Amino acid sequence: MLRFFRSPNVEGPLSVILIFSFLTMMSGCSYFRVSKSQEPPHQAVVKLQGMGKLMILHFNDKIWQFVDIIATPDTISGSILPIVGHERYKTAHTDRVNRYKASGAANEQYITSEVHIYATGLSQTSGNKVAIPTGEIDRIEVYDPATGANIASFVFGASAVAMAAFGLILIIAALTKSSCPFVYSDNGSDFLFTGEIFSGATQPGLERDDYLPLPKLRSDGGSYKIRLTNEVNEVQSVNSAGIIVADHPENTSVLIDKIGVIHSVGNISRPVRATNNSGSDVLPFIASKDSLSYSGDMKDQNSSGIEDIYLKFKRPDNSGSSKLIIRAKNTFWLDVLFSKFHGLFGSKYDEFVSKQESSPPEKLKKFLLDQNIPLSVYCEKDGKWEFADYFNIAGPMAFKDDILTIDLPALKSDTVSLKLETGFLFWELDFAGMDFSKDEKIITYSLAPDEAIMGNGDDVSSLVSSRDKSYLVLDDIGDNVSLTFAEPLQQSSDRSVFLHTSGFYKIIRDQRGPANVKALKTFKRPNRFPRFSREMYEQALGN
Repeated sequence: MLRFFRSPNVEGPLSVILIFSFLTMMSGCSYFRVSKSQEPPHQAVVKLQGMGKLMILHFNDKIWQFVDIIATPDTISGSILPIVGHERYKTAHTDRVNRYKASGAANEQYITSEVHIYATGLSQTSGNKVAIPTGEIDRIEVYDPATGANIASFVFGASAVAMAAFGLILIIAALTKSSCPFVYSDNGSDFLFTGEIFSGATQPGLERDDYLPLPKLRSDGGSYKIRLTNEVNEVQSVNSAGIIVADHPENTSVLIDKIGVIHSVGNISRPVRATNNSGSDVLPFIASKDSLSYSGDMKDQNSSGIEDIYLKFKRPDNSGSSKLIIRAKNTFWLDVLFSKFHGLFGSKYDEFVSKQESSPPEKLKKFLLDQNIPLSVYCEKDGKWEFADYFNIAGPMAFKDDILTIDLPALKSDTVSLKLETGFLFWELDFAGMDFSKDEKIITYSLAPDEAIMGNGDDVSSLVSSRDKSYLVLDDIGDNVSLTFAEPLQQSSDRSVFLHTSGFYKIIRDQRGPANVKALKTFKRPNRFPRFSREMYEQALGN
């Protein structure tokens, strides 16, 4: 069956259909969910009002827009205004997602910005001003866009959502996946999928170190056990594979940036504002690590194919640098685009790959940046956007927590503005925040594996114990290596473990026919890949 799906006549059209269906399901453009706030009423009101939500007050059978709100632990007061057309609350369900009309004359997209406050008592102070004791707040219901598992639950039913969603991901991965070894970590009873390593390093010149958090890893009899597998049509070359164990204070977490610097993460500031190219509010998608994420504005008509997210943060006094933390991954759509790009080479694909193997690393990295494939970060200074740094390609299989140090401009402003930039539908962002605190003391251990055993029983420890010119090659689907590390004595209240690897991989394509030289030449121009993405998307829509 898999061989049938891998047939060139089937793989291309079917992969586009599946990816397009997946993106449509994940977009959340036609569904909303209702959740009850669990915070104290005054805190919830301040937070939600700051997010630009439309506050709607209910008392008995009356309903008003609630504005100019002042909230204290004892009283919530403000002005009430007439409101018309916001009566979907009468049919909104709290136990499942709700559908709304997202286009046409009856567009109900406003629903996703509503907050409904239900009061059992209030007093009218003067004119249209009212005061509500916080004890008289029955509940606060928040309406948000619904994506991912929420929509899948609506479509498939709650009992089938996990299997249906994961099954769709596996089919998509089988058809399109071209990004590096899979990582499984032992939680004490089973090996659980955790992520993938050195994504995007498709040539020797792009070999890089990768630092993957392993939150699912647990000690099993005094040992940590990790498994690397090749599950797609690639030749994967692993140079080194070790772990970094970080012991750190309680109530902090730890992340390692792309150059190997270890950072503590404590008090994370969430954005006070987050908008996309068209100015739409995307803060609900990226304000917390949850089932909501932002993968791009599919309705944006920007022909350049550039996707921007503008973030604004409150800035503490005298903060000269900060840490930008994200939780993100690449989309499956990006893998489809690379498959389409490689398909333009026809039977010349292997010749192209061979030439790329001798290309200077600087040239290969420049191509990726020129094509807006990494997630680039810009900082606003004197009204202009200055390039700060970029996040490495993360791969499409799992969200990854990542971190960058951002040098802030010497401005007196109490806010900092950042821009995240990439190509159309290249990344899916679940969370973005900043930590302005200094790094705390962290005790670390860098460990090589005590054992590295292939699936056939071969001991390959010498190949992966250090970064050198010897590689462990996983060149067949099903190849795997199990790594075992001795657990060091814990010296602080909390612990985080990271898989530290280096390597690269080669994507295998079985292609025939002539190369489309005319189309390939267009990719010598910067920003061609984002435009290509937009063109392929419009083609999938039939436009």
